[in-house]
Amino acid sequence: IIIVINYELADSRLYPIFQNLSPQVRNIRRTTPYTRSLQQSSEFVPSYTIDEGFSPINLLSPYDNRWKIEALVVTKSSIKYWQKFDGTGRWFTVVLSDSSGDIRATAFGQQVDEFYDKLQVGKLYEISKAKVNPANKKYSSLKNDYELIIARETIIREVLDKDSSNFMAFNFVKISDLIEYEKDDIIDVVGFVINVSDIQEITTKSRRNVNKRGITIIDQSKHQVALALWGQQAEKYDNSLLHQVIACKNVRVGDFQGRNISLVIDSFLIIDPNIKEAKELRDWYNLHGSHSTFTSLNVSKFMMQYGDDIKTLEQAKCERLGQDNNVDFFVIMATILFIKKGVFTYPACPTCYKKVIKNNNNEWQCGKCSQSYHEPEHRYLMTVSIADFTGYTILTFFNETAASIMGNEANELIRLEEENE
Repeated sequence: IIIVINYELADSRLYPIFQNLSPQVRNIRRTTPYTRSLQQSSEFVPSYTIDEGFSPINLLSPYDNRWKIEALVVTKSSIKYWQKFDGTGRWFTVVLSDSSGDIRATAFGQQVDEFYDKLQVGKLYEISKAKVNPANKKYSSLKNDYELIIARETIIREVLDKDSSNFMAFNFVKISDLIEYEKDDIIDVVGFVINVSDIQEITTKSRRNVNKRGITIIDQSKHQVALALWGQQAEKYDNSLLHQVIACKNVRVGDFQGRNISLVIDSFLIIDPNIKEAKELRDWYNLHGSHSTFTSLNVSKFMMQYGDDIKTLEQAKCERLGQDNNVDFFVIMATILFIKKGVFTYPACPTCYKKVIKNNNNEWQCGKCSQSYHEPEHRYLMTVSIADFTGYTILTFFNETAASIMGNEANELIRLEEENE
Protein backbone atom coordinates (compact mmCIF):
# COMPACT_ATOMS: atom_id res chain seq x y z
CA ILE A 1 0.00 0.00 0.00
CA ILE A 2 1.40 3.39 -1.03
CA ILE A 3 0.08 6.54 0.64
CA VAL A 4 1.04 9.85 -0.93
CA ILE A 5 0.47 12.99 1.12
CA ASN A 6 0.88 16.59 -0.07
CA TYR A 7 2.43 15.45 -3.35
CA GLU A 8 2.88 18.02 -6.09
CA LEU A 9 2.89 16.66 -9.64
CA ALA A 10 5.56 18.01 -11.96
CA ASP A 11 3.25 17.47 -14.93
CA SER A 12 -0.46 18.07 -14.37
CA ARG A 13 -1.33 15.73 -17.24
CA LEU A 14 -0.35 12.84 -14.93
CA TYR A 15 -3.16 13.77 -12.55
CA PRO A 16 -5.71 11.34 -14.05
CA ILE A 17 -3.28 8.42 -13.51
CA PHE A 18 -2.85 9.19 -9.80
CA GLN A 19 -6.55 9.91 -9.45
CA ASN A 20 -7.46 6.44 -10.68
CA LEU A 21 -4.82 4.52 -8.70
CA SER A 22 -6.56 4.12 -5.39
CA PRO A 23 -8.80 5.88 -2.88
CA GLN A 24 -5.77 5.96 -0.60
CA VAL A 25 -4.09 8.58 -2.80
CA ARG A 26 -4.84 11.92 -1.13
CA ASN A 27 -4.05 15.61 -1.34
CA ILE A 28 -2.51 15.70 -4.80
CA ARG A 29 -2.16 19.34 -5.76
CA ARG A 30 -2.92 20.13 -9.42
CA THR A 31 -0.56 22.65 -11.01
CA THR A 32 -0.71 24.38 -14.36
CA PRO A 33 1.72 23.18 -17.06
CA TYR A 34 5.24 24.61 -17.00
CA THR A 35 4.78 25.96 -13.45
CA ARG A 36 7.84 24.12 -12.19
CA SER A 37 10.12 25.50 -14.85
CA LEU A 38 8.80 29.03 -14.47
CA GLN A 39 7.80 29.20 -10.83
CA GLN A 40 10.87 31.29 -9.96
CA SER A 41 9.80 33.97 -12.45
CA SER A 42 7.74 36.78 -10.97
CA GLU A 43 6.29 37.42 -14.42
CA PHE A 44 4.65 33.99 -14.72
CA VAL A 45 1.03 33.99 -13.66
CA PRO A 46 -1.40 31.34 -14.94
CA SER A 47 -3.94 33.34 -16.91
CA TYR A 48 -6.69 30.87 -17.60
CA THR A 49 -9.81 30.04 -15.62
CA ILE A 50 -11.97 27.03 -16.43
CA ASP A 51 -15.52 26.67 -15.18
CA GLU A 52 -16.16 23.88 -12.69
CA GLY A 53 -17.02 20.58 -14.33
CA PHE A 54 -14.81 21.18 -17.38
CA SER A 55 -11.22 20.18 -18.11
CA PRO A 56 -8.62 22.61 -19.53
CA ILE A 57 -7.66 21.71 -23.09
CA ASN A 58 -3.97 21.72 -22.21
CA LEU A 59 -4.52 18.99 -19.59
CA LEU A 60 -6.24 16.47 -21.86
CA SER A 61 -4.41 13.16 -22.17
CA PRO A 62 -5.08 9.57 -23.34
CA TYR A 63 -4.96 8.41 -19.70
CA ASP A 64 -8.32 9.90 -18.73
CA ASN A 65 -11.54 9.48 -20.72
CA ARG A 66 -13.88 11.17 -18.24
CA TRP A 67 -13.17 14.68 -19.38
CA LYS A 68 -15.49 17.33 -20.81
CA ILE A 69 -14.29 20.55 -22.39
CA GLU A 70 -15.96 23.84 -23.23
CA ALA A 71 -14.25 25.24 -26.32
CA LEU A 72 -14.51 27.78 -29.12
CA VAL A 73 -14.17 26.69 -32.75
CA VAL A 74 -11.53 29.04 -34.19
CA THR A 75 -10.84 27.39 -37.56
CA LYS A 76 -12.54 24.76 -39.71
CA SER A 77 -11.16 23.15 -42.84
CA SER A 78 -13.09 22.23 -45.94
CA ILE A 79 -14.09 18.58 -46.39
CA LYS A 80 -11.10 16.73 -47.76
CA TYR A 81 -10.87 13.35 -49.47
CA TRP A 82 -8.30 10.58 -49.32
CA GLN A 83 -7.84 7.53 -51.49
CA LYS A 84 -5.87 4.36 -50.78
CA PHE A 85 -5.64 0.94 -52.37
CA ASP A 86 -8.38 -0.36 -50.07
CA GLY A 87 -10.89 2.47 -50.49
CA THR A 88 -11.65 6.17 -50.15
CA GLY A 89 -12.79 8.43 -47.34
CA ARG A 90 -13.59 11.93 -46.15
CA TRP A 91 -12.38 14.05 -43.26
CA PHE A 92 -12.24 17.58 -41.88
CA THR A 93 -10.54 19.29 -38.97
CA VAL A 94 -11.33 22.07 -36.52
CA VAL A 95 -9.12 23.88 -34.03
CA LEU A 96 -10.71 24.21 -30.60
CA SER A 97 -9.62 26.84 -28.09
CA ASP A 98 -10.22 27.68 -24.45
CA SER A 99 -8.32 30.01 -22.14
CA SER A 100 -5.67 27.34 -21.48
CA GLY A 101 -4.72 26.52 -25.08
CA ASP A 102 -5.70 24.92 -28.40
CA ILE A 103 -6.24 21.43 -29.75
CA ARG A 104 -7.03 20.02 -33.18
CA ALA A 105 -10.04 17.74 -33.65
CA THR A 106 -10.59 15.55 -36.72
CA ALA A 107 -13.76 13.81 -37.94
CA PHE A 108 -13.91 10.99 -40.47
CA GLY A 109 -16.61 9.21 -42.45
CA GLN A 110 -20.09 9.36 -40.93
CA GLN A 111 -18.95 11.94 -38.37
CA VAL A 112 -18.31 14.33 -41.28
CA ASP A 113 -22.03 14.21 -42.13
CA GLU A 114 -23.03 14.57 -38.49
CA PHE A 115 -20.76 17.39 -37.36
CA TYR A 116 -19.47 19.40 -40.34
CA ASP A 117 -22.48 21.74 -40.50
CA LYS A 118 -22.96 21.69 -36.73
CA LEU A 119 -19.47 22.95 -35.86
CA GLN A 120 -19.27 26.61 -36.87
CA VAL A 121 -16.33 28.99 -36.50
CA GLY A 122 -16.88 31.49 -33.69
CA LYS A 123 -19.36 29.34 -31.76
CA LEU A 124 -18.91 27.70 -28.39
CA TYR A 125 -19.44 23.99 -27.68
CA GLU A 126 -19.36 21.40 -24.89
CA ILE A 127 -17.47 18.34 -26.13
CA SER A 128 -16.92 14.97 -24.48
CA LYS A 129 -16.11 11.32 -25.33
CA ALA A 130 -13.76 12.08 -28.20
CA LYS A 131 -10.56 10.05 -28.46
CA VAL A 132 -7.33 11.69 -27.33
CA ASN A 133 -4.41 10.63 -29.53
CA PRO A 134 -0.79 11.81 -29.79
CA ALA A 135 -0.63 14.71 -32.25
CA ASN A 136 0.90 14.16 -35.66
CA LYS A 137 3.27 17.12 -35.79
CA LYS A 138 3.68 16.65 -39.53
CA TYR A 139 0.18 18.02 -40.03
CA SER A 140 -0.26 20.26 -36.98
CA SER A 141 1.55 23.39 -35.84
CA LEU A 142 -0.30 23.67 -32.52
CA LYS A 143 1.60 23.67 -29.24
CA ASN A 144 -0.23 20.60 -28.01
CA ASP A 145 1.11 17.05 -27.78
CA TYR A 146 -2.35 15.59 -28.35
CA GLU A 147 -5.27 15.85 -30.77
CA LEU A 148 -8.90 14.71 -30.70
CA ILE A 149 -10.62 12.19 -32.95
CA ILE A 150 -14.39 12.77 -33.16
CA ALA A 151 -15.88 9.29 -32.87
CA ARG A 152 -19.34 7.71 -33.01
CA GLU A 153 -19.84 8.15 -29.25
CA THR A 154 -18.61 11.78 -29.18
CA ILE A 155 -21.12 14.26 -27.71
CA ILE A 156 -21.11 17.86 -28.96
CA ARG A 157 -23.58 20.46 -27.68
CA GLU A 158 -23.63 24.17 -28.55
CA VAL A 159 -23.31 26.65 -25.67
CA LEU A 160 -25.47 29.75 -26.11
CA ASP A 161 -25.24 31.61 -22.78
CA LYS A 162 -21.51 32.49 -22.52
CA ASP A 163 -19.17 35.13 -23.96
CA SER A 164 -16.89 33.41 -26.47
CA SER A 165 -14.18 36.11 -26.14
CA ASN A 166 -13.13 34.51 -22.83
CA PHE A 167 -12.16 31.33 -24.66
CA MET A 168 -9.17 32.66 -26.60
CA ALA A 169 -5.67 32.34 -25.15
CA PHE A 170 -2.87 34.44 -26.65
CA ASN A 171 0.83 34.72 -25.85
CA PHE A 172 1.77 37.75 -27.94
CA VAL A 173 5.31 38.44 -29.14
CA LYS A 174 6.43 42.00 -29.86
CA ILE A 175 7.38 42.52 -33.49
CA SER A 176 10.83 43.78 -32.45
CA ASP A 177 11.40 40.49 -30.58
CA LEU A 178 10.84 38.31 -33.67
CA ILE A 179 14.58 38.56 -34.31
CA GLU A 180 15.05 36.24 -31.32
CA TYR A 181 12.93 33.47 -32.86
CA GLU A 182 14.08 30.76 -35.23
CA LYS A 183 12.66 29.75 -38.60
CA ASP A 184 9.43 27.70 -38.25
CA ASP A 185 8.79 28.77 -34.65
CA ILE A 186 5.07 29.23 -33.94
CA ILE A 187 4.05 32.45 -32.18
CA ASP A 188 1.10 34.81 -31.57
CA VAL A 189 1.21 38.45 -32.67
CA VAL A 190 -1.07 41.48 -32.51
CA GLY A 191 -0.53 44.33 -34.96
CA PHE A 192 -1.97 47.36 -36.70
CA VAL A 193 -2.28 46.91 -40.48
CA ILE A 194 -0.58 49.67 -42.50
CA ASN A 195 -0.47 48.00 -45.91
CA VAL A 196 -2.41 45.34 -47.84
CA SER A 197 -1.05 44.11 -51.17
CA ASP A 198 -2.95 42.64 -54.08
CA ILE A 199 -3.24 38.88 -54.50
CA GLN A 200 -0.39 37.20 -56.37
CA GLU A 201 -0.33 33.69 -57.76
CA ILE A 202 2.76 31.89 -56.51
CA THR A 203 4.19 28.65 -57.89
CA THR A 204 5.46 26.49 -55.02
CA LYS A 205 8.44 24.13 -55.08
CA SER A 206 5.98 21.29 -55.71
CA ARG A 207 4.82 23.15 -58.86
CA ARG A 208 1.45 23.94 -57.31
CA ASN A 209 -0.11 27.36 -57.92
CA VAL A 210 -1.42 29.08 -54.80
CA ASN A 211 -2.69 32.60 -54.07
CA LYS A 212 -0.71 34.81 -51.73
CA ARG A 213 -1.50 38.20 -50.20
CA GLY A 214 1.01 40.19 -48.16
CA ILE A 215 0.13 42.64 -45.41
CA THR A 216 2.37 44.78 -43.22
CA ILE A 217 1.70 45.20 -39.51
CA ILE A 218 3.24 47.41 -36.80
CA ASP A 219 3.10 47.59 -33.02
CA GLN A 220 4.27 49.76 -30.12
CA SER A 221 7.86 48.50 -30.50
CA LYS A 222 8.03 50.74 -33.62
CA HIS A 223 8.89 47.81 -35.85
CA GLN A 224 7.04 46.40 -38.83
CA VAL A 225 6.88 42.92 -40.31
CA ALA A 226 5.37 41.29 -43.39
CA LEU A 227 2.56 38.79 -42.79
CA ALA A 228 1.72 36.37 -45.62
CA LEU A 229 -1.80 35.01 -46.19
CA TRP A 230 -2.16 31.94 -48.40
CA GLY A 231 -4.92 30.24 -50.38
CA GLN A 232 -8.43 30.83 -49.08
CA GLN A 233 -7.13 33.18 -46.39
CA ALA A 234 -5.60 35.41 -49.09
CA GLU A 235 -8.97 35.52 -50.85
CA LYS A 236 -11.00 36.02 -47.67
CA TYR A 237 -9.09 39.04 -46.35
CA ASP A 238 -8.78 42.07 -48.62
CA ASN A 239 -8.18 45.83 -48.35
CA SER A 240 -10.80 46.01 -45.60
CA LEU A 241 -7.96 44.93 -43.26
CA LEU A 242 -6.22 48.28 -43.78
CA HIS A 243 -6.00 50.34 -40.54
CA GLN A 244 -7.47 47.49 -38.51
CA VAL A 245 -5.99 45.86 -35.41
CA ILE A 246 -5.58 42.12 -35.96
CA ALA A 247 -4.65 39.32 -33.56
CA CYS A 248 -3.02 36.26 -35.15
CA LYS A 249 -2.53 32.98 -33.33
CA ASN A 250 -0.19 30.16 -34.33
CA VAL A 251 1.63 32.02 -37.10
CA ARG A 252 4.91 30.63 -38.43
CA VAL A 253 8.17 32.61 -38.36
CA GLY A 254 10.15 32.77 -41.62
CA ASP A 255 13.70 33.97 -42.25
CA PHE A 256 13.62 35.18 -45.85
CA GLN A 257 15.66 38.41 -45.99
CA GLY A 258 15.36 38.80 -42.23
CA ARG A 259 12.15 37.91 -40.45
CA ASN A 260 8.58 37.51 -41.71
CA ILE A 261 5.51 35.60 -40.55
CA SER A 262 2.84 33.50 -42.29
CA LEU A 263 -0.58 32.13 -41.52
CA VAL A 264 -0.49 28.31 -41.70
CA ILE A 265 -3.15 25.60 -41.58
CA ASP A 266 -3.83 25.94 -37.83
CA SER A 267 -3.49 29.74 -37.68
CA PHE A 268 -6.41 32.06 -37.17
CA LEU A 269 -6.80 35.80 -37.57
CA ILE A 270 -9.25 37.99 -35.65
CA ILE A 271 -10.10 41.54 -36.69
CA ASP A 272 -10.41 44.07 -33.85
CA PRO A 273 -10.63 41.42 -31.09
CA ASN A 274 -12.19 42.35 -27.78
CA ILE A 275 -8.97 42.03 -25.79
CA LYS A 276 -6.85 44.45 -23.79
CA GLU A 277 -3.81 44.28 -26.09
CA ALA A 278 -5.84 45.25 -29.15
CA LYS A 279 -7.38 48.27 -27.41
CA GLU A 280 -3.98 49.43 -26.16
CA LEU A 281 -2.51 49.14 -29.66
CA ARG A 282 -5.39 51.09 -31.21
CA ASP A 283 -5.08 53.85 -28.60
CA TRP A 284 -1.31 54.02 -29.08
CA TYR A 285 -1.61 54.31 -32.85
CA ASN A 286 -4.18 57.09 -32.59
CA LEU A 287 -1.92 59.07 -30.23
CA HIS A 288 1.59 58.30 -31.49
CA GLY A 289 1.79 55.60 -34.15
CA SER A 290 0.23 57.49 -37.05
CA HIS A 291 3.25 59.82 -37.21
CA SER A 292 5.99 57.40 -36.09
CA THR A 293 8.81 55.88 -38.13
CA PHE A 294 9.05 52.08 -38.16
CA THR A 295 12.02 49.75 -38.55
CA SER A 296 11.61 46.79 -40.89
CA LEU A 297 12.87 43.37 -39.83
CA ASN A 298 14.99 42.98 -42.94
CA VAL A 299 18.58 41.90 -43.43
CA SER A 300 19.97 45.21 -42.19
CA LYS A 301 18.39 44.53 -38.82
CA PHE A 302 20.26 41.24 -38.71
CA MET A 303 23.52 42.95 -39.55
CA MET A 304 23.00 45.06 -36.44
CA GLN A 305 22.30 41.91 -34.44
CA TYR A 306 25.36 40.02 -35.70
CA GLY A 307 27.67 43.00 -36.17
CA ASP A 308 30.38 41.52 -33.91
CA ASP A 309 30.41 38.20 -35.77
CA ILE A 310 32.80 39.25 -38.56
CA LYS A 311 34.04 36.41 -40.76
CA THR A 312 36.79 36.23 -43.34
CA LEU A 313 35.93 34.69 -46.69
CA GLU A 314 38.12 31.72 -45.80
CA GLN A 315 36.25 31.20 -42.50
CA ALA A 316 32.88 31.39 -44.25
CA LYS A 317 34.06 28.77 -46.74
CA CYS A 318 35.47 26.42 -44.09
CA GLU A 319 32.36 26.72 -41.91
CA ARG A 320 30.16 26.12 -44.98
CA LEU A 321 28.09 29.19 -44.18
CA GLY A 322 25.17 29.60 -46.58
CA GLN A 323 25.74 26.17 -48.07
CA ASP A 324 23.77 22.91 -47.92
CA ASN A 325 20.49 24.87 -48.34
CA ASN A 326 21.10 26.66 -45.03
CA VAL A 327 20.45 30.35 -44.37
CA ASP A 328 23.23 31.94 -42.31
CA PHE A 329 23.74 35.57 -41.33
CA PHE A 330 27.24 36.94 -40.83
CA VAL A 331 29.33 40.02 -41.60
CA ILE A 332 32.34 40.23 -43.91
CA MET A 333 34.68 43.14 -44.61
CA ALA A 334 35.78 43.04 -48.23
CA THR A 335 36.56 45.15 -51.28
CA ILE A 336 34.62 45.08 -54.54
CA LEU A 337 37.10 44.11 -57.26
CA PHE A 338 34.82 44.53 -60.24
CA ILE A 339 31.18 44.54 -61.35
CA LYS A 340 30.30 42.16 -64.15
CA LYS A 341 30.05 44.00 -67.44
CA GLY A 342 26.84 44.11 -69.40
CA VAL A 343 23.29 44.58 -68.18
CA PHE A 344 22.91 44.65 -64.40
CA THR A 345 19.34 45.96 -64.27
CA TYR A 346 16.15 44.52 -65.62
CA PRO A 347 12.64 45.87 -66.34
CA ALA A 348 10.36 44.49 -63.61
CA CYS A 349 6.67 44.24 -62.85
CA PRO A 350 5.80 46.85 -60.16
CA THR A 351 3.64 44.25 -58.39
CA CYS A 352 5.57 40.97 -58.34
CA TYR A 353 9.04 42.16 -59.52
CA LYS A 354 9.20 39.50 -62.25
CA LYS A 355 10.77 40.50 -65.55
CA VAL A 356 8.40 42.18 -68.03
CA ILE A 357 8.59 42.18 -71.84
CA LYS A 358 7.50 44.87 -74.27
CA ASN A 359 4.51 43.72 -76.34
CA ASN A 360 3.17 44.79 -79.73
CA ASN A 361 1.14 47.59 -78.14
CA ASN A 362 4.35 49.17 -76.85
CA GLU A 363 3.39 48.25 -73.27
CA TRP A 364 5.29 46.18 -70.74
CA GLN A 365 3.61 42.81 -70.17
CA CYS A 366 3.99 40.69 -67.01
CA GLY A 367 3.52 37.00 -67.76
CA LYS A 368 2.92 36.17 -64.09
CA CYS A 369 0.39 38.86 -63.15
CA SER A 370 -1.12 39.10 -66.68
CA GLN A 371 -0.95 42.89 -66.36
CA SER A 372 0.35 45.53 -68.76
CA TYR A 373 2.16 48.74 -67.76
CA HIS A 374 3.17 51.88 -69.64
CA GLU A 375 6.50 51.91 -67.80
CA PRO A 376 8.33 49.13 -65.93
CA GLU A 377 10.07 49.41 -62.59
CA HIS A 378 13.78 48.91 -63.22
CA ARG A 379 15.55 46.82 -60.57
CA TYR A 380 19.15 45.82 -59.99
CA LEU A 381 20.48 42.29 -60.39
CA MET A 382 24.23 42.77 -60.05
CA THR A 383 27.04 40.20 -60.07
CA VAL A 384 30.21 41.36 -58.36
CA SER A 385 33.57 39.92 -57.30
CA ILE A 386 34.76 40.77 -53.79
CA ALA A 387 37.97 39.97 -51.93
CA ASP A 388 39.59 40.20 -48.51
CA PHE A 389 43.10 39.18 -47.38
CA THR A 390 42.09 35.47 -47.30
CA GLY A 391 40.54 35.05 -50.75
CA TYR A 392 37.81 36.16 -53.11
CA THR A 393 34.30 35.11 -54.11
CA ILE A 394 31.46 36.11 -56.42
CA LEU A 395 28.21 37.49 -55.05
CA THR A 396 24.87 38.56 -56.48
CA PHE A 397 23.48 41.84 -55.16
CA PHE A 398 19.75 42.41 -55.44
CA ASN A 399 17.94 45.69 -55.75
CA GLU A 400 18.25 47.35 -52.33
CA THR A 401 21.85 46.28 -51.75
CA ALA A 402 22.98 47.28 -55.24
CA ALA A 403 21.24 50.67 -54.92
CA SER A 404 23.21 51.43 -51.75
CA ILE A 405 26.45 50.67 -53.62
CA MET A 406 25.58 52.62 -56.77
CA GLY A 407 24.15 55.59 -54.90
CA ASN A 408 21.08 55.69 -57.16
CA GLU A 409 17.95 53.67 -57.70
CA ALA A 410 17.91 51.62 -60.91
CA ASN A 411 15.18 53.82 -62.43
CA GLU A 412 17.36 56.89 -61.95
CA LEU A 413 20.35 55.14 -63.49
CA ILE A 414 18.33 54.19 -66.56
CA ARG A 415 17.11 57.81 -66.88
CA LEU A 416 20.67 59.13 -66.74
CA GLU A 417 21.72 56.63 -69.39
CA GLU A 418 18.85 57.58 -71.72
CA GLU A 419 19.70 61.28 -71.30
CA ASN A 420 23.42 60.61 -71.85
CA GLU A 421 24.32 61.99 -68.45
